[in-house]
Order: sequence, then structure tokens, then C-alpha cells
Amino acid sequence: MTAYIDCQEAASPLCAAQGIFSLPVVQLWFEGQRFAEFARVFSVGDVRSALERPYGLMTQK
Repeated sequence: MTAYIDCQEAASPLCAAQGIFSLPVVQLWFEGQRFAEFARVFSVGDVRSALERPYGLMTQK
């Protein structure tokens, strides 16, 4: 599932509850747990590499 939340609009209390105080931010969650967060300066490659890790571990079982 993918969600886009605009932290500058009505969702700002939700963002504050998640500890998001600078933008942009990408949080990656897997099975209900946050396993990676990228803030301010990051690349799509960084996010892609982080996404590959849990799925790679699943296929090794």
C-alpha cells in the first residue's frame, strides 16, 4: 500500500505524531513496522535499495 500525506495541510498533527518535522520525508513500513526513513536529501536509488532488503530476505527462506 502507498500513501501520500501532505504534512503542510490538515494532516500536520498526524505528521507531528510520527516525528516528521522536515520535508520531504519517505517512510518505509513492512508488516506494520517502520524499517527505514529518508529525509531532506535522498535518491530514488536509496529508497529502492531499502525496499529490496525485506523482500530479498523473504525469498531466502
